[in-house]
Amino acid sequence: MGVFVAVDHLRRTARLSDEEVVRYALADDWFQKNLPIPPFYDDGNSVGAVTWFKGTADGMTDRLRPLLSIRDSKGVAWERSVTNDPGQVVYEDQW
Repeated sequence: MGVFVAVDHLRRTARLSDEEVVRYALADDWFQKNLPIPPFYDDGNSVGAVTWFKGTADGMTDRLRPLLSIRDSKGVAWERSVTNDPGQVVYEDQW
């Protein structure tokens, strides 16, 4: 699962402090306001798409740091995947 789903799961299961909930909300709000929402989310992502940021998407790693920090503090294992071939592309934007 991606970082947003992982941290939201922690939030929904009451495993975040009040401060972490605020950090999550601020990060999520920024992404909601500044990036387009892929249309496959309209039906709950029935295609099972995985979202990626392009290598040219400057600043996205910095924007994710608050969420990665929350996952780290909860001991949630994660790894960063980098590829030039993400598979079948069902949606693409500049990010």
